[in-house]
Amino acid sequence: MARAMAGPTGPARLIVLGFGLATVLGTVLLSLPVATTDGQRPGLSTALFTATSAVCVNGLAVVDTEAHWSTFGEVVIMVLVQVGGLGIISLASLLGLLVARRIGLRMQIVAQAENKSLDLGESKRVVFGVVRVSLTVETIVALFLFARFATGYEVSVGRAAYLSVFHAVTAYNNAGIALYGDSLTRFAGDPAILVPVMAAIVIGGLGFPVIYEVTKAVRRRIGRDTALLRWSLHTKLTLITYFALMVIGVVMITAFEWTNPDTFGPKDVPGKILSGLFAGISPRTAGFNTIDVGAMNPTSLLTTDVLMFIGGGSGGVAGGIKVTTFAILAFVIWAEIRGEPTVHAFGRRISAGVQRQAITVALMSVGTVMVGTLTLLQLTHFDLDAVLFEVISAFSTVGLSTGITDELPTAGRILLVVLMFAGRLAPSLWRPRSPCASANAATSCRRSVRSLAKSLKRSGMRIVVIGLGRFGASVARELIAQGAEVLGIDADERSVQRLSDDLTYAAVADSTDEEALKQLGVPDFAHAVVSIGSDLEAGILTTSLLSEFRIPNIWAKATSHQHRRILERVGAHHVVLPEHEMGERVAHLVTGVKMLDYVEFEQDYAMVKAHAPRSIVGLALKESGVRHKYGITVVAIKHPGEDFTHADYDTIVQDGDVLIVAGRNEAVEAFADVN
Repeated sequence: MARAMAGPTGPARLIVLGFGLATVLGTVLLSLPVATTDGQRPGLSTALFTATSAVCVNGLAVVDTEAHWSTFGEVVIMVLVQVGGLGIISLASLLGLLVARRIGLRMQIVAQAENKSLDLGESKRVVFGVVRVSLTVETIVALFLFARFATGYEVSVGRAAYLSVFHAVTAYNNAGIALYGDSLTRFAGDPAILVPVMAAIVIGGLGFPVIYEVTKAVRRRIGRDTALLRWSLHTKLTLITYFALMVIGVVMITAFEWTNPDTFGPKDVPGKILSGLFAGISPRTAGFNTIDVGAMNPTSLLTTDVLMFIGGGSGGVAGGIKVTTFAILAFVIWAEIRGEPTVHAFGRRISAGVQRQAITVALMSVGTVMVGTLTLLQLTHFDLDAVLFEVISAFSTVGLSTGITDELPTAGRILLVVLMFAGRLAPSLWRPRSPCASANAATSCRRSVRSLAKSLKRSGMRIVVIGLGRFGASVARELIAQGAEVLGIDADERSVQRLSDDLTYAAVADSTDEEALKQLGVPDFAHAVVSIGSDLEAGILTTSLLSEFRIPNIWAKATSHQHRRILERVGAHHVVLPEHEMGERVAHLVTGVKMLDYVEFEQDYAMVKAHAPRSIVGLALKESGVRHKYGITVVAIKHPGEDFTHADYDTIVQDGDVLIVAGRNEAVEAFADVN
């Protein structure tokens, strides 16, 4: 299943389609005469560029937002920013919840992909959380801005409210679109405006999974919950890397621009520090500016390039390759320098699949920026510094510019539109799939696992595997390798995290909780595997629930014949005893030293792989009389240097042939011992 799209259901395709439709709708609305201040239809390239910039929460503009667009056009831009920031699928899921009170499995999967949520069972909570957090932060920021606009600037109450809401939305969603031609330069010395904007940029740039964990920790702290809260590796990497890069960016840009007469030079010390803070935070990926970006030193521009390219946290509104990707690559390099066989971060192993994903995203992003830069250099007369800055700003959905955006030709604008769209959706499009990426992949080659996987795969392509221990993980990986979609469920978060890169979908849930299984959409599956071996009660209850869901094909793992009978009585259609069957097989192979392999199907019927007896070499099977003499049937034959083929009466046995024969246990064992 190594494909760019996240499985046959195509969550990535739905996300791309949603953003594409929103862009088209925004382009149509901004093309209306009512959208401009002069009542004239804007050019198609202008409307398309602005709509794409808003939906992709970028902020680049080819016209002055305040001077060119009417209030209607500005409201359209603000709504597009909100839609692009919340996520098309999150909004569709919210609508489904409000109208139908549920989200289908397909929509849950796409919402999980869009918001980078590990727990598929919490899709409803995540969707509501995304909307609730977004609106809460935007409201708080708007209130702070309103208080300042209404009291510190000569604007009406209505205008102050409008300015506050617009800039709160574009700041939290990291769009960086301002209703002023100079962005926020006129507020460069006003912390009452800049501090709320910076706070919104940081919170929005961390990503929804991190915000969710942080708010959960705050609630537990307020409630004096003494239970140990274990941060996820994603949250640790995001918080530490994000703030470390923020500090580095602020310090470097402040130092480089401290004496620049065109930027920080004329300011007093507090003004320089405030401008440095804003210039270091904004590239993460907001796009507001309080200084003339085109007048910055080349070293500051390069520093900003790096900050923009890395971006913010995944699962949110930030662009770039994401700080988690950058951090993982750093840990990979560190492990390679130290000669360590595996990569660890904060005591947790980073799977090979995650490493490949980070490398894929980083290299494809570098390639995209290089191609975009070379193309724009050919289309324009601008120098490399300005073009590289513009391309990275577009691809990383930042919105900062050295001032060349409005001077670009139509072809250059279209190029930036493509880069903005690709940058907003790249993580979904470039998410690789890796079958059997784990070091334990060899276990999936066991006969019992492989045969079970093939039996399931033949009758359908969407399978839920409940219990991700050694057996369940092996079955799930084998199904993935054969092209099936697999939803893996386990109550242990570590087991889910270990397999989340190998499976199509993975969720942390209690399989004995009927509501949890319904939220995961388990009743919609036609095939299920229950591989809970350590907790007999949980395995039986889970199988019973699946039977009540009327799932037509239920496989279950048993640990004993008595356990098997119970599972069959509560609804399992097929029961396997992998340890028992493997033990019997090994015992027969040990005692029957001339057998190459042994598989028992019923209590007294088996198949054996063995060398052909010398007594039948050179004879056709119908002449050898093996069926009459030994009571067995030759099913397949393998000539030296060839593959197994079906055997019939006219098949001639050669010296060195390997046969697969079927029959009663004693008969096949006796035949194997002939030699």
